[in-house]
Amino acid sequence: MYDRLLESTTDYPGVQRVLTQLQKASMDNHLPAFRRCVERGGRQGQGWQHGHRHDA
Repeated sequence: MYDRLLESTTDYPGVQRVLTQLQKASMDNHLPAFRRCVERGGRQGQGWQHGHRHDA
């Protein structure tokens, strides 16, 4: 998705900068988090339930 968006925004360096940062966050943070979740059988991490922390 990001590759396609980056190709279509070559005239907008600011937009490309944001897209590149979002792409990096997805690859470095979000994707590994989703993979860990799948490895645990799809369960939420300790202290989390229904999107809310219990110890917050």
